[in-house]
Amino acid sequence: GPSPHGASWGSTPWNEACRLPGSHQVGLGKKLLERFRWWEFEPHPEWVEKHADAERPVAPFAAGVQGEVRVIFIPFLGGFGWGQLLIRYLEPDVTYRAYYFDPITGEEHDQGLARADENGCWRSGKFTKFQDWVLVLERTEV
Repeated sequence: GPSPHGASWGSTPWNEACRLPGSHQVGLGKKLLERFRWWEFEPHPEWVEKHADAERPVAPFAAGVQGEVRVIFIPFLGGFGWGQLLIRYLEPDVTYRAYYFDPITGEEHDQGLARADENGCWRSGKFTKFQDWVLVLERTEV
């Protein structure tokens, strides 16, 4: 039925809607974020080249905890170089495990180790499907 504002989100009851694919995908995102201290995440647009802003709202968006974890949402229509992102301002003394997280299936696609080059940058590998992705850089001890 209608919400307090008088409009309805559709005619699907909640007990059916909770079984739709989007509901499952929200759960996958929750499980990913639960691995980290997500409540300490801060936005870091400077971490990714061509990040989202007022002129380009559909573009990669980065957040995380400096020196620990970087999570970068990559929207399909964001025009991000066919899957390769330039990640910037990596700490010279930190090594990250990098992977693409598929928000549709929850699968992880390994991208190897991410270390800063002489400019503090690292370029991700390409993905295999045109869709939304999440690039995760998670601190690791090697």
